[in-house]
Amino acid sequence: MLRSRQKVLRRYGGLVCLAVPLCTFVAILGFDFVMWDDDRAIINNPFTGGLSLDRLPIIFSDLKSTSHFTPVTGLFRSLIYELFPPTPEGMVADGYHFGSWLLHATSTVLLYLVCYELLTVLRKQQGKQEVSSLRRRQVVISVLAALLWSVHPLRVEPVSWVSSGNHCLATTFLFLAVFFYLKHVQDRGPMFQSKTLWYSVAAYLLSLLSHPIGIGFFLVLIIADVFPLRRLKSPTSWLKSRPDQLVLLEKVPFVVAGLLVALTTVGLQMFYPDYSDPPSPSLEMFGLLARTMQGFYVWMYYVWRVWVPVGLCPTYTTLVQFDPLSLLFVLSGIAFLALTITAVALRKRLPGLLAAWSAHLIMLVPVLGLTQMNHVANDRYSLLPGMLWSLLFVGLMCRPYGERIFRALAGGTVVVILVLAVASWKQVRVWHDTETLFQYVLLQMEDDPGREDIYFRLANFYSKQGAMKRAKAAVMESIKIRPDHAEARMLYATLLYFSGQYDACLAEIQWAVDEDLLTHDALVLRGMVHMARQEWDIGEEVFRAVLEADPDFRAAKVQLKTLQARRDRAKSQ
Repeated sequence: MLRSRQKVLRRYGGLVCLAVPLCTFVAILGFDFVMWDDDRAIINNPFTGGLSLDRLPIIFSDLKSTSHFTPVTGLFRSLIYELFPPTPEGMVADGYHFGSWLLHATSTVLLYLVCYELLTVLRKQQGKQEVSSLRRRQVVISVLAALLWSVHPLRVEPVSWVSSGNHCLATTFLFLAVFFYLKHVQDRGPMFQSKTLWYSVAAYLLSLLSHPIGIGFFLVLIIADVFPLRRLKSPTSWLKSRPDQLVLLEKVPFVVAGLLVALTTVGLQMFYPDYSDPPSPSLEMFGLLARTMQGFYVWMYYVWRVWVPVGLCPTYTTLVQFDPLSLLFVLSGIAFLALTITAVALRKRLPGLLAAWSAHLIMLVPVLGLTQMNHVANDRYSLLPGMLWSLLFVGLMCRPYGERIFRALAGGTVVVILVLAVASWKQVRVWHDTETLFQYVLLQMEDDPGREDIYFRLANFYSKQGAMKRAKAAVMESIKIRPDHAEARMLYATLLYFSGQYDACLAEIQWAVDEDLLTHDALVLRGMVHMARQEWDIGEEVFRAVLEADPDFRAAKVQLKTLQARRDRAKSQ
């Protein structure tokens, strides 16, 4: 009877974990694409298309979307393309938002099941009295733990932003891998006969093929085997213990899966160098001290940001240019060392603290930005390490509290979840469309010099929408902040051209030519000005000069043909 009731409660818990994120993020179903990589990854991506056998080689060689080998993401997006095909007006954003919406709700349910299975393992480690109490509370604790992760405002970016849907997909599969691994731990069967272990490996591989955010997952499993699963006496106990050696042997398939994905990505990047990540900066450009202090900052950032989820933004400029010995980075280093020393010192009394801290460090290694300058600690990078807070909550709530204390803690957690859900509900609206997003970012950045890039992006968006006055105003703001921004100056010149302000346009073109920046683009625009004034010979001379320097410059070829056609038409009239 008790088990039957527990099954019913478990199902209700799953329904709650499905419904709450669906309600919290439902607004995204009416959102548009945003020109914050959605144009590059989806709209203008030559690899975007439907599902068919002849497209499989394309999907499995696409590095343009993420610079990683992520064919599962390609298949997922191709499925959405089939279900929500483009209209005469263009690509449809609804399907991509629908996919992220469902994925996040699914991830929440999976995290709920992970917490439930973890509590089952912990329950078996306790005495009879504690077991009875924990069994009654198991569903409530698991639901609260999953929702703390699910409705947190740090989840808004990956769920609301189409381009970040690959992170949602990878997280879903990784949570599934954790769930199957916990099932395997309870099965206690031989490694090569355990279906749940191989299900876990398969889910892990699918996660890496969606996006490699969980590349260090096998190390986290080893930590979990020490605590809380207690399958290993210590990380080094395998040197003498045969059972511990078998536990570590289980991680070999995970390592092999990670290596295969990594090597495939490197191989494709060598074959398609245009789609590879930029080379790492030299030590002279980005020294060891700067890299180390940046690592300390990022590790600590994802600790305190969980508790202060305000002022969230798609981009942060803290790491664009920084002094590694400034107060913020020194304090981050001190906090890192203090937390590490504390976790090690209390490893016997609070083993969960050291386990969670070690897992936190490992999960964030891929996003420390140690091989790149101008790094950004994006909100979406918190998706995976954010689950650790839920697991810590499980550890806190599974203690043998009295009924009153437990109800007080659970009630307080419900209030926190409601506050987080309301904050996320409001934050979601920031991603409604490109203009709304960029205007919000400009408000968040205040007087930061990085605003010039946002103004430039906004001007590009306005120009494509035909809002020339708004585009001109935005690009002028960009130029005010950074007068030597060649792309902004050329966009301004182009807007002047389409507004018929030819003299002002020629002045901007002359600046680009004098500075030797985007010279060919500038000269083509100069030829277009002469063509508009019906100065055919001068315009033709300009276009031919560009083609003499670069015979493959397509814009010059197109405009030369246009000039010749217009000149012939003018003569015939």
